[in-house]
Amino acid sequence: MADLLDKLELRQIYLILGSVTFLVLTAMVMFTGKPLYERYDQVSWELDSLRQLNFSNAQTALQELEGQVDELQKHLMGDLQMIPTRQLESHIIAALQDSAWQSEIDLLSIEPLPKVDGLPYEEISFRLEVEGRYFNLDDWINSVSNQLGYVVFKEYVLKISKDDVDPILHARLMLSAYRMEAE
Repeated sequence: MADLLDKLELRQIYLILGSVTFLVLTAMVMFTGKPLYERYDQVSWELDSLRQLNFSNAQTALQELEGQVDELQKHLMGDLQMIPTRQLESHIIAALQDSAWQSEIDLLSIEPLPKVDGLPYEEISFRLEVEGRYFNLDDWINSVSNQLGYVVFKEYVLKISKDDVDPILHARLMLSAYRMEAE
């Protein structure tokens, strides 16, 4: 190695040292500097985004989330949660009749079914007979679900009552409404 260095001119040695230095610096920049710069760029962008977010935007977003939670709770529990137990059955019957009037269907009969005890929730079931046009029955089902919260139509038997271009259907169904037991 010493013989090789003796044969090289001073200018060639400087050129080799400069090349090696350049390669070492390039490697350092590529493997340490570039990732650090990319992380710095990302963190500074996140910091700028957080600085742009002001309190009123956060308050508005929080109010929107609270509204969504209230809407989901109403969808899940309806208005049954606030009704006293002894008024629950009559409230459901009134909601069924009100929805029937709004949807232009006839509520022919309502038969309350016995309650099942020992469940962690209250299940209130009815056997119903309704009559109306198909889309009116569909509107009625949606209206009942929106008003009472989580309801299940356990039976649903349809038959044509009056055959026409838009036939009138007779439906016999069993509906169950639910609410959590008060602790």
